[in-house]
Parts: sequence; C-alpha cells; structure tokens
Amino acid sequence: MTSLKEGSRICTVLIAGIAVARLMLAIVPDRFFDVDPISVPFFFAGIGPSLSVLLDGLLVLASAVGLELERRRRGLDPWLLLLVMLPLVPIAWHGMRNVPDFWRGMDWFAAIMSAAALAHLARCVRCRELALALLIGGIAATAVRGGWQFFVEHPETVRHFEEHREEVLGMQGWSVDSTAAQVYERRLRQPEATGWIGFSNVTSGLYGAGAMALLGLLIFSSHGREHRGTQLGLLGFAAVLIGLVILNGSKGAIAATGLGLLMLVGLRWRGGIGDWFGRNAGRVVIGLALLAIIAVVARGMLPVGFAGEKSLLFRWHYLQGAAGMVLEEPLLGVGPDGFQDAFERTRPADNPESPASAHSAWIDWLASLGAWGAAWIGVMGLLFLRREEGTKEEEVESPGSVRAGLLAGLASYSIIVAMQLVVEWPVLDEMGAVMRLVGGLVAVCVLLLVLDAFSRGFPRAGWYVAISAAVVIVAQGQIEMLFWQPGSMVIAWAFLGLAGTAVARSRSTAAVGWPLGVGAIAVVMLIGGSLLLLRESAVRRVAMPLQQLGMKSSSPTMAEIEEARWNAGKALANQMPEAGGWWDGPKVKAATSQLGSLPDPKDRQHALDIADDWFAARPGAGSSSLRASLARGLHMVSEDPATLRQAIEMTGTAIEFRPLDPLLRLRLAELLLADGLKTEALQEINEAERLNANLGLDPLVQFTPAQQKRLEELRATAQSS
Repeated sequence: MTSLKEGSRICTVLIAGIAVARLMLAIVPDRFFDVDPISVPFFFAGIGPSLSVLLDGLLVLASAVGLELERRRRGLDPWLLLLVMLPLVPIAWHGMRNVPDFWRGMDWFAAIMSAAALAHLARCVRCRELALALLIGGIAATAVRGGWQFFVEHPETVRHFEEHREEVLGMQGWSVDSTAAQVYERRLRQPEATGWIGFSNVTSGLYGAGAMALLGLLIFSSHGREHRGTQLGLLGFAAVLIGLVILNGSKGAIAATGLGLLMLVGLRWRGGIGDWFGRNAGRVVIGLALLAIIAVVARGMLPVGFAGEKSLLFRWHYLQGAAGMVLEEPLLGVGPDGFQDAFERTRPADNPESPASAHSAWIDWLASLGAWGAAWIGVMGLLFLRREEGTKEEEVESPGSVRAGLLAGLASYSIIVAMQLVVEWPVLDEMGAVMRLVGGLVAVCVLLLVLDAFSRGFPRAGWYVAISAAVVIVAQGQIEMLFWQPGSMVIAWAFLGLAGTAVARSRSTAAVGWPLGVGAIAVVMLIGGSLLLLRESAVRRVAMPLQQLGMKSSSPTMAEIEEARWNAGKALANQMPEAGGWWDGPKVKAATSQLGSLPDPKDRQHALDIADDWFAARPGAGSSSLRASLARGLHMVSEDPATLRQAIEMTGTAIEFRPLDPLLRLRLAELLLADGLKTEALQEINEAERLNANLGLDPLVQFTPAQQKRLEELRATAQSS
C-alpha cells in the first residue's frame, strides 16, 4: 500500500506540474509564419501545437497511471470517466481532417481527463494539498510576470511602437490606417498583466482563484502567534493577486473573485449558514455557473445601449451565434477550432467582433462538439453535485511531508523555468531572464507557505481551499475563455478536479479497462504530437532562409526577396495533402502568403490552386476568404478577363460564408464595376454601407476614412451614365 501511496503522489505532482508548465509557456498555432519571417529576427517565443499535444499526451499518460493506482486503492468512478470519454467521438471526427481541430480537441480532452484523475487522487488529503500548492505557486510566478509586464514591459513596448509604428504594423501586413491596425493599437496601449496567456481577462480569473485559495488557507489553518510569518505571507501574496485583478480591470474576474470571497465567508460562518454552505458548496458552484449564463441572457433582453455596457452584450451575441451553430450541426458540432469560422454565418448583424470562442465553457462544448458536449457539462455536475457517503479524509501525515512537497516543487519549477529559458531565449534580455528566475523562486516560496499552512490545518482544509478557488474558475468560465485558452484550461480543470468528488464504485479486475483505455489514448496523442513535430520542423526549415535573409547586414534586393519567397512557397506547397487529407490552415496561409505576393501570375495561380484545394476540403469563412483574396490578387497582375470573372465568383462565395462583412461587399463592387456591371455593383455598395452602419458598437471596425472615400468613389462611378 505504501508504494501505491507514493505512486499516487508522483502522479499528482506530474499532473499539477504539467498544468503549471502549460500556464507558464506561451502556446500559439503558428510559431514561424505568424508574422513575415523576413521582417523579424526570431520566431515566436513559445511552443506550437506539436509540443502542446506532446504535453497533453504526457498529461493523459500520468492520468492513466494515477487512475490505475487509485483503482487498486479505492476503486474508480466509471460514470465520471465515461462522460469524460464520450466527446472523443466528435473530436476524432474533426481532428482526423484538420490539424487545429486535433490540437485543440486534444488540449480539451487532456485537461478534463486530468481533472478526473485528480478527483480520484484527491481522495488522499496530502495529494490534494500537494497539487494545490503547486498550482498556487504557478499562479504566483505568473503574477511576477504580470507585474513586470504592467509596470516595465508595457511602457517600453508603447515607446518602441510610437518610434517604429509603420514598421511594427508592416510586420503584420497592415497599413497604418487599416481597421486591423487601429484595433491592434487600441489593445497595445492598454496596460495588462497577462502572464504567458495573452488574455488579461483569462489570467485575471486565475489570479482571483489563487487569491481565494490563499485567503482560504489563511482562514482554515492555525492562527497561533508562532505562525504569524506564514499568515502574513499568505495575506501578502493574496493582496498582490487581488491587486492584479483590479489593475487588469476585468469586470468578470472582479465579480467572480467577489463570489469566491462570499464562498469563503459562507464556509467560515459558524452555525446554520456555515453548515449549509459546507453541505451545498458544490451546488453553489453549479448554481453560479447557471447564474452567469442567465446574466448574459438577461443583458440580451435589455436595450442595446443600456448603461453603456457592451461586455455582456457581446457575450449575448456569442450565445446567439452558438445557438445557430447547434441548429446547423446538432450532432457533431462545428469542431474545436471551428467556432470563429461558423460565427461569421450565425452572428447577429450588429456584432462587430470575430471571436474564436463563445466565452462560455458550456456553450463552447455544445457548439463545437454538438450533443456530445453535454457530457462534459455532466462531468461538472458529477464533480460538484454529489459527495460520497463515508469518504474518509485519510492519510494525514506528519509535517515531514512538507519537506517532500518542497522537493517536488523545486524539481517542478526548475524544469519549467529551464523550459522557459530554452523556448524564450531568442527574445530574452538579461532582465527578462532574471525575472523568470525570480518567478520560479517566488513560486517555491509560495509553495512552501502553502504546504506549511496545510500542515497546521485540519484534514478538510484542502477541500475548502479548492472549492473557493473553483467558484472563481467556474463562474468566470461561463463568461470568459478559461476553459478554451490552451494555457489556462488545464489549471482551471485541475482546480475543479481537486474540489470535486470521484465516487469509488469499482475495484474489480474488469475496471482495469479504464486506465488501459486512457493509456491507449495517451499513446495516440504522443504519436500525433510527434507527427505534428515533424511537420513543424519542416515548416521551420522553410522559414529559416527567409529569416536569415531579413537578418543580412545589407538590405536584400527585391530579386533576392522574390526568390526566397518562391522557394519557401514551393517547399510549403509540396507539403500540402490531397483534398480530404489532414489539413493545416496555418501552413496553407504561409504557403499562399509567399506565392501570392509574387508578381508572376503563374505563382499567384499556384497559390490560388492551394487555397482552392483547402476550400474544397474545408469549406468555410477562412478558406473562402483566403481563396477570394488570392483570386483578386491574381486578377490585379493578369490581363486575362477570365481572372476577373473568377475573382467575382470566388468573392461571391466568400460572402455566402461571411454575409455580414461590409468590406467583402465593397471588394465585390469594385470587381463588378470592372466588369461593367454597374447595377449589380450599386446594390453591393448600398449593402456594404448598410452593413457597415450596423457595426456602430465598435467604430474602430467600421470603414476607415480611406475606405469610406473609396465607397463614395465607387458609388459615383456606378451611378454615372
């Protein structure tokens, strides 16, 4: 039994450690062609889908081992595991055809499977406490990065942008007065403590959860004078995290943190109220999730301009768009990476945004996975709406376990900081490297404080701490992307697993099928991640010559640039699958961006052929818009009248997938006028003007002055005799 106990702790450390590693590493869909490699001297300082899926595979493998150990010790919860596994059906369906769907689907599955494993492992008090200590330490390290961003990096970034504005925007392919540039600049000028996630609202939710966990420890651990140092440390770090939530200004995170505080007060209350909260804490968590969705719906019922509030109003729009997706694809959904594409067809006319997520965990699963997504809502229900009668909060070891926990923390954070330095080294200066080392040290200090407080608390203190953090996660997870963003989803689910319950129902030999099945899935994920790594390595080899050309001491000639782009485009094109194969949208965009920028019509036609194959395999807003853009570019350099008719046809098809995009209508009007179709062009001009007026909720995404001037010029031409 001792070996099983130690094995459970090792699995707990592995799961929590990978959760923290994902939190402290930037994860992006395209490391090499997110911006033009010629324009930057380094690739994106993060990890791509391949390493993300490999981490997922390790996470699921650790979960499988943990489940087998728990099967032998106390038994497994088959209903919980069944609900976790069911959405693999739509994930496999979409993932076999599209790389981003496979990547995001594996992220989602690994996160929720790790929560199920932690729910089993957390039946051991010390496993729960050790996992919580590692997670809270990771959030503290992220806070160090967040504070550095807010007070040091942001002012420096704004200063650099103001000095090199055109150059920075040009790296993204944007003109200074474009809508994309204006939106980018607006966001750039907002000081935010985002950590490695990139979304301040998401990071703020984790800051709030960490703060409530620390305050919970302060409340539910010993209050003797000899423990004053630990108490002050817990209070100080909690104050820092709450301060970052306030500095980020996320209204949802502030409200969710307030709900977590109410949960703490309710649990600490003596007498009837405290007893009620203790018995019904899980129901409160689920109730608050429902309340968040009800608040979104209620906002949708109010006038559009009510109190100048737009945040919940936009989430009401996302909810409406998701409802349209459910009606379109009720069985298998639109795919883990399909929300943004599908939203272009289903969004309300006055919504000015193009979100990649519904900003609500439950709605995301239903829209992306269809009816199967309801299973994961059921997982939350099982975790929080039941408690096993007679569960023993056992194995409360001596304070010596603090020493073992500290060693586990030192090993985990050392590995994570080393990974950061390797991944981010090209963009790190000396102070950036020091800041990451300091973050690791802070994480260790917080872990030590947490473990020390747990050693002086009572057995259920860990559950009280976990449930208070889970309130923040679940409440904000219905209005933000905590369960969608690759860096936050595992740690968010980890808190839920540690706060939830796994009911022991089966220890039989037959139950070994569950850990074996999970292990088999982990092997598939590791193989898939390895295949992705090979594909990414091939893309990196293509991007390297472009980057080296941009790093030359002398400016490259136009001939050198065109040759490098031709070579890159051809190399990427040779990696394209046949229609219906495992398509990779970022790679398609990289290939077409290189070939489509060349002056030779044959090269642009090749780019269009690639996009056309992608559209045939993955028809949608993204593929149709790319195809239409390349067709218009081909027409610009070709004297063949057939290219004009082709551009008109493909732009019209793109409008079918993006019927509310005013700019596409304007582009179609230009083409129709070039073909002498003035009446049809005037109709598109008027429709473009109407659709543009609908976007008044965000004036920055409406037509720029240059675009508005162009619209009037086209109208005058269309109306001329």
